[in-house]
Amino acid sequence: MNKVDTLSSLKKQTEQIKRDKKFTFISNKILNIYEKAKEKKVFLVSIDIKNGKIIINLEAKNKKSIYDFLNEFKDMAIQNIYFDEKIKRFISNASFKIYRR
Repeated sequence: MNKVDTLSSLKKQTEQIKRDKKFTFISNKILNIYEKAKEKKVFLVSIDIKNGKIIINLEAKNKKSIYDFLNEFKDMAIQNIYFDEKIKRFISNASFKIYRR
């Protein structure tokens, strides 16, 4: 490979990096949700993506774990949180907007 080919290749790689930085991949957001849930000891029952929002259903042994988890994300809206006597866990539904550049 000569200098011209090398410079052309570097230019193409640079352009690809610039294009990739313009977007936030949803898979990265979902991975972050799973990592934070594990860290905060929250069990994710489901994750759904609708109309530019991520909607999650979760369970935890204590309410503080749920609040600690949800405080990790911007613009989080808690629809409800309650204690289920059958399973002896707190259950919550929450959502937040997906901001994509």
